[in-house]
Amino acid sequence: MMKSSYRWMRVSCAVAVLMITSVGWAQNAQVDAHVQSLAKLLKDEDAKKRRDAAEDLGEMGPAAAGAVSQLQAALADKNGTVRHYAAWALGKIGPEAAPAGKALASHLTNDMDSGVRHIAAWAIGEINPPATDVGRALTKGLRDREKMVRKFSAQALGSLYPPYQLGVKPLVDAIDDKDPEVAHSAIVALG
Repeated sequence: MMKSSYRWMRVSCAVAVLMITSVGWAQNAQVDAHVQSLAKLLKDEDAKKRRDAAEDLGEMGPAAAGAVSQLQAALADKNGTVRHYAAWALGKIGPEAAPAGKALASHLTNDMDSGVRHIAAWAIGEINPPATDVGRALTKGLRDREKMVRKFSAQALGSLYPPYQLGVKPLVDAIDDKDPEVAHSAIVALG
């Protein structure tokens, strides 16, 4: 009798685990479908829909990793707000968005919108791409006219692993920045 009861309990547990796993797979499929539908909206004619899609993907964080290439493409959007939210979303996705490092570095150094430049620097710090891909852009960002770009460039340089050796001297120089937030970020980045 005891053996039969024990076997029934094992079977019940196995069925429960299978059901829970199946629910997880179904939820993952739903999340993936939602990510792809939002990724498609990044190409919509309406800039507000593109911006909202990028923002929604960012709110999903790492679950939106399947949209990294579309968000990277959205960095080239003609609308600055869309570019801003695309960069922000990449940062919120985190290290899985590291392949977008070079594109973010390009916007850090070349985008006319300072809001896009500072979010690009912040995002680089969040995704931690290879220092060889972003180091020069971050050291250039330390000399940007906008303090938020300088601040987030210093923070991102400090977060790179392995460290970007050519970034040490520019960080030391940034300690003398006229803005105390930038100077503090440079000190913290140097460890």
